[in-house]
This record gives sequence, C-alpha cells and structure tokens, in this order.
Amino acid sequence: MTLDSPIPRLKTTYGIYTLLIVANLFMGMTVLAQGRVIENQRVLIKNLFYDTTHSMGIKIQEAVAHK
Repeated sequence: MTLDSPIPRLKTTYGIYTLLIVANLFMGMTVLAQGRVIENQRVLIKNLFYDTTHSMGIKIQEAVAHK
C-alpha cells in the first residue's frame, strides 16, 4: 500500500460524516426536549399568574366585606 491510498481517506471521510450525522441527531433531540421544557414552563407561569390574580381577588373581596 502506498501513502496516497484512497482507502484510509475514504474511511476517515465516512467516519467524519457519521460523526456529524450523530451529532446533529443529538442536537435535534436536545432542541426538541428544550421546546417541551419551555412549553411546560409557559403553562406553569400562566397557572401561577391565574392563581395569583384569583388569590388577590379573594383577598380584596374579604377586605371589602370586613369594612
């Protein structure tokens, strides 16, 4: 075999392509997982805002009723 043999270069190229594909798949899965986390946080923030406004409404009604 000579130093200019295409076989090791071909194997290296396939190895690099395989590594890039796997890395992109993991990155895609991470982005999807982050999207789910962000959506869950959005729902929790909306629920917290609703609970806070509801609680403040009840406190205001109690304060008005005691006067």
